[in-house]
Amino acid sequence: SVKLPSGLKELSNHVFASCKNLASVDISACTELEKIGNYCFEYSAISSFDFTPFAHGLVSLGTGVFNQCSKLSTVIGYELADNITSVGNNMFNRCPLTVLTFPKNITSIGGYAFFGHKSQQSVIRIPNGVTTIGDHAFVRDSNTKKIDGTVEIHLPASLTGFTGSYNFEYWDFDVMYIPSGLTIAQGVMNGTLE
Repeated sequence: SVKLPSGLKELSNHVFASCKNLASVDISACTELEKIGNYCFEYSAISSFDFTPFAHGLVSLGTGVFNQCSKLSTVIGYELADNITSVGNNMFNRCPLTVLTFPKNITSIGGYAFFGHKSQQSVIRIPNGVTTIGDHAFVRDSNTKKIDGTVEIHLPASLTGFTGSYNFEYWDFDVMYIPSGLTIAQGVMNGTLE
């Protein structure tokens, strides 16, 4: 475990990458944190992360911050990061997240951003303002049990396209709301619509 100090402004690239025994990060004192670099926690064993203490002041969130954190199932306060405008490539790649949240001002969702999640949400609403969704962005873990009840995915009216393919592979949704005029990419819903 590690406890980060107050007054911290930046976590640079790869700071805790490949710390395979790092299971807990206490970041509650870091109310001034503004930047988290690329692949900062990649391959660590953290199971939860709380953005709440610094979310409103966070101005930069790198690529693949939690890439391949195979125990990360809970993220708190991510939706409060209102200065963040994109969910970077590999942000939560292969993290078994059970709830997907988004900063309200994002305009793009990168490739493999939520790949391998285990969401149990019955409604997913991509924020209005998102114009592109990357390759394999929302591929659900294929071994995750089917969600009870009706499952809906709402794509925003602002969406202009998919950058890549297989964006929603292995979802078991019942309804997807698609904006008028959108070109559907190859394999977007492969393995879904059971």
